Amino acid sequence: MFFPLMKSQNLDGFCDLLFLPPNNWEKKLIRRISIFALWTNGQFWKSILLGEINPGEHMRVTSRDMKDEFMNTGLVILYPTYDKLESSLTKLPIKRTWHSEVSAWRNTSGFYVGEVQTSYQSELNPLPERGSLLTFHPFIQPGNVENRFITINVTSNPAIRNDNLYIIDIKTRKVIDVKSITTNSTCTIYLDNYGFTQNDLPLFYCPSIASIPFGLGYSSEENMLSLEHTHPPAKFFLHGNRNELQSNLKRKWIESLDLK
Repeated sequence: MFFPLMKSQNLDGFCDLLFLPPNNWEKKLIRRISIFALWTNGQFWKSILLGEINPGEHMRVTSRDMKDEFMNTGLVILYPTYDKLESSLTKLPIKRTWHSEVSAWRNTSGFYVGEVQTSYQSELNPLPERGSLLTFHPFIQPGNVENRFITINVTSNPAIRNDNLYIIDIKTRKVIDVKSITTNSTCTIYLDNYGFTQNDLPLFYCPSIASIPFGLGYSSEENMLSLEHTHPPAKFFLHGNRNELQSNLKRKWIESLDLK
């Protein structure tokens, strides 16, 4: 299990790691554990040991703790392990030490500026090298707020690859703009130039890069930050093959779009 440390323009990122399992029956970890930071240079996953923590202890890691080269893609992933990692890896390690099923072992990741911070309960599993993103964005905030659309992608392969992100008017199904997002990165799209209102529901589609999508609101004058992420549609299906149902729903939406 990995945990993200992100960065966006004018905002630093943080990740609070707590060595406290979410239940007391799946895993009984009693030994001190190592925390590694991993980042990609496009060819290899690079790693460095940040420190160790004991059960019950807490460690906060921020983007300011990282060298600039570590945060080149806007993303470092944190990895608790009892193993020793090589400094260069061709793939992400597969052993999941901080992992549980009921409920998932999560930590806290987010952004901060000054004394203000915003976060979500985070965990990361590597995404498929070829996947797609289709999501709606209901988090437009009015007033003196800068609205951003954030994507996070992590794959086992360290390669950095670009693809188009289509911003679509849900009423007409036509493309408003096309931006670029990348794998193994935190990507930021600024939304205020499009004139979206609270009543609008823009749609975002990327054909070959699956991502975790977020809505980020930032106001320097009002000293405010907010962060929300949407859930995959499969989370809302109670019965049947949830992944197949999600694929069918996504395909129907894609077929309805005018991507010319």
